[in-house]
Order: sequence, then structure tokens, then C-alpha cells
Amino acid sequence: ATLASSPTSRPAELAALAREFDRMLVRLDDSFSRLSQFTADAAHEFRTPLNNLTGATSLLLSRERTVEEHREALEAHLEQYERLNRIIESLLFLARADGDTAAPDLHPLAAGPLVRDVVEYFAALAEDSGVTLKVSGEASLLADEALLRMVLINLIANALRFTPAGGSVTLTLTPSAHGRTLLTVTDTGCGIAPQHLARIFDRFYRVD
Repeated sequence: ATLASSPTSRPAELAALAREFDRMLVRLDDSFSRLSQFTADAAHEFRTPLNNLTGATSLLLSRERTVEEHREALEAHLEQYERLNRIIESLLFLARADGDTAAPDLHPLAAGPLVRDVVEYFAALAEDSGVTLKVSGEASLLADEALLRMVLINLIANALRFTPAGGSVTLTLTPSAHGRTLLTVTDTGCGIAPQHLARIFDRFYRVD
């Protein structure tokens, strides 16, 4: 703290160390701020489906319902349970990554069926939002299927959230040089401002 607050009194041989220490404090402060925001966002993500489940269940129990009404309510509940499960999987993945236990389990796989399966999962949500989901191309990949599926779910969910009605989200598989494959997720949403692009892979970083 003394080094950081008295730059003019630092011995010359400690100047570089003090500057690096100052930068480290700034990075730590930024990381703690983003972690705090992430925690608040995660709590909000949990609260929404739980509130939906609580409200729907209370309404269901308020009077006698037909078998069909019970079925519709259970289908709606299932969507909320799946949403909660995705949140939990994401948090568990972050915990495993911090503990160096998330080494990818790489296997050859056909990417086309996997991509189309994930897109089908979002078909109803896309239709309700008035957004068109499209897939094109075929390719084989050497990948961890579970992690690739998680990446696609996160990207598509984010694209649908920020793409207005009448827009589209397109997933494209393109074989490239040296046997590699380019998997592209493109949307017609609002995009990300240029000043944020350098930080899109920073842990817990979010754009307003």
C-alpha cells in the first residue's frame, strides 16, 4: 500500500516492481467487481424460473383442473427445470475449470447432427420470439461433445436474447484448410460495441 501511494518516494530499483504491483491491484479490483456482478446475475437467473414455478404451481392448486390443464402445466414446469439445470451445469463447469479438472474429452464426432439437435432444442423459443433459426453445412470434428454442446447452447441462447423479432440466427459448418472446421454462429441482433470486443473472453465480463 505504501508503494502504491508514494510514487515519488520509491527507490529507482523498486519502481518497476511498484508499477506492476499497482497494475495487479487494479486487475484484482476489477476481477472482484465482475465476480460480484456475476453472483448477482446468477442469483437473478435462479430467481426467475423459481418464481415462475412457484406462481404456476399456486395457480394450478387454486382450483380443480382438467387432466389436459395438468399436462400443460407440467410441460411448462419442465421447461423451467431445464433452465435451472443449464444454470447449474454452467456454474459447475466454472468450478471444475478453476480446479483444473475440466480437461476436454476429445472424440471424433459428426457436427451436423449435434448442431441440429441443439437448434431443435431452441425451436419453440425461437418461434415464440419471431426469430428464424437456420443450420447449414456438414463436417466432422475432434471435440468434447458435452463442452461443445454447452458452447452452442450459450451462444444460441445469447443470440436469441438480443435478436429482435423478424431476425435470424444462423449456424454454419465450413470445412477449412488442413482438415479443420469453422463453426460460425451469426445473428442479426444488436451486436457488441467495438470497445467490448477485446474482453469477450474475460471471466464474468458482461456488457450492459
